[in-house]
Amino acid sequence: MSTIAEEKQPAPSRSLVADSFLQTGMHLTRSEFERRYKLRPDIKKAELINGFVIMGSPVSLGHGEYEGRFGSWLGYYASKLPNGRIVHNTTLRVDNHNEVQPDIALLLERLLNHGPDESYLEKPVELIVEISWSSVMYDRHEKYALYERFGIQEYIICEMNDQRVSWFNLQDSGYRSLTEDSEGLIKSVRLPGLWLNAAAIMTGNMAKVLADVERGFASVEFRAFLANPTGQRGHS
Repeated sequence: MSTIAEEKQPAPSRSLVADSFLQTGMHLTRSEFERRYKLRPDIKKAELINGFVIMGSPVSLGHGEYEGRFGSWLGYYASKLPNGRIVHNTTLRVDNHNEVQPDIALLLERLLNHGPDESYLEKPVELIVEISWSSVMYDRHEKYALYERFGIQEYIICEMNDQRVSWFNLQDSGYRSLTEDSEGLIKSVRLPGLWLNAAAIMTGNMAKVLADVERGFASVEFRAFLANPTGQRGHS
């Protein structure tokens, strides 16, 4: 009698359990979003905006380079402040429907507020920078509205495609766009001495960018700010 060999069955797929699934378009509360996010160490960046999950695309070389430029500019400025800090891709909890990971945030130590496990930011910071390529639409609309409502004092969008820097300052009526002066510099309102040569940073001329920050350090406004950093907060 002939024997038919038993066919080998494929191993069961290791599909994701339904309650750990996370993808763009899902509607979740912040607590549920965090729970699922922690179960997915393979996901490097996901955000919750108005209860809507947005997953970051793979980070391009260009994005990394521009983030490095803006991080160097802000890091140099923060190094002159006794309580300045720069953080990258750090979770900012806003409310029960919003949790984001800004590319770069500048904060003063006195404003630092961690979550219960000392892992998250939970209060408005002084300045946020978003490096925008594929994310430009929600950086300019959903995140703009979120940061404005939450009280982020200044918001910068580096638009890679258009080679443009948009800088917004929070006032009582909402964000107001800051423009270049006659020397091509954009100057922070909340952080005196923080000057940016937008054309230079977009072309990668960091020597010029940092030289203009040095000029900001020499300003009367910056020296006054060092003497009384807490006096700069509040709306104009």
